[in-house]
Amino acid sequence: MKILITGASGFIGNALAKSLADKHDIICMSRKNPQLKNSRWVKGDFSSFEDLRQIDNDDIDAVVHLAAVTGSGSERECLQVNVLGTRNLMRYLIDKGCKKFVMASSIAAVGLQDINFRPVQVPIPDEHPCLDSYGYGFSKYLMEEITKFYSRQNADIS
Repeated sequence: MKILITGASGFIGNALAKSLADKHDIICMSRKNPQLKNSRWVKGDFSSFEDLRQIDNDDIDAVVHLAAVTGSGSERECLQVNVLGTRNLMRYLIDKGCKKFVMASSIAAVGLQDINFRPVQVPIPDEHPCLDSYGYGFSKYLMEEITKFYSRQNADIS
């Protein structure tokens, strides 16, 4: 199985790539070199179609999407990269025939980052509304919605 991992130079992405490399063909996409011996590194930004073109000749079976602008980013950066970038990544891979998508979200998607956050119910269900007022949580919420949107369009995508 050939797996694309975005954000492979990050803490979780790097550990995941290391753990999967013995049994799978791993392509790591990140802006910084993750310094992994048994994986191929593609320098790039998942939100850029031009950077994604570097994997045109690869048949990607699954993607683990861990890259994102973090909570320290501006509202504009979070929406542009996290939301539109995730849309670009998914659209590109769907068009290439990829059917398995794993995306890292965040508890910020419901608004937990906000000091004034009060959940509508406890425990917090998956369907809890987004109450974020900063932008990062809203972008993570919209990333989740994009994945749901594409899975509704394509019954064979999981």
